[in-house]
Amino acid sequence: MDHGSDTVCERWLCRTLMPSVRSETSMKPYSDHTIIEGWHVGARRVLSMLAIVAAVYLLLPTAVQADPKFSGGFMAVSVADARATARWYTQMLGFAVTQEGAVPDRPIRFAFLANGDSLIEIIERPDAAPPPLAENSQRQAWRTHGIFKAGFWTDDIEALETHLTAKGALFSHRIVRPDGAPYRTLAVRDPEGNIVQIFGR
Repeated sequence: MDHGSDTVCERWLCRTLMPSVRSETSMKPYSDHTIIEGWHVGARRVLSMLAIVAAVYLLLPTAVQADPKFSGGFMAVSVADARATARWYTQMLGFAVTQEGAVPDRPIRFAFLANGDSLIEIIERPDAAPPPLAENSQRQAWRTHGIFKAGFWTDDIEALETHLTAKGALFSHRIVRPDGAPYRTLAVRDPEGNIVQIFGR
């Protein structure tokens, strides 16, 4: 080490890591012992600061931390006819079948569908029973505790309504904007009577 000059590194060391172990004059070179001692002091201070920051972070209420964000959607539905239901979702809502088949050695059929980040799982089991029917013979899944409808988001809800109308979809309701809501929505029933709600701006 060249003790004949006060380098930029030494001056930075003076200002940041060794404020308590100054030489007798600000321009006087540091000795090797002083520099090593200064590093020890600086390291202890840095570790102390990191410990304080970690403690404060752990003590922050969870509300301060960022809320999780979601995109896309998912639904899983038990039906009487997996093939017919999968065909409806491809024709009406533009989903594509990514996988379908049967469970080996069991009377269970399935289909997996996707449209962008939205996914649908369809299961057909002979031991499954439909929810109760209303007087108008429409399914009333809401009479049983649990999820009773599913929904997806679309970029153009008017175009989707036009498409569904042309395809002869059974609407649960046309486009409406709920009071105070920042979105509009429509809903249709699939071949099994399940309500699928669509949201858009």
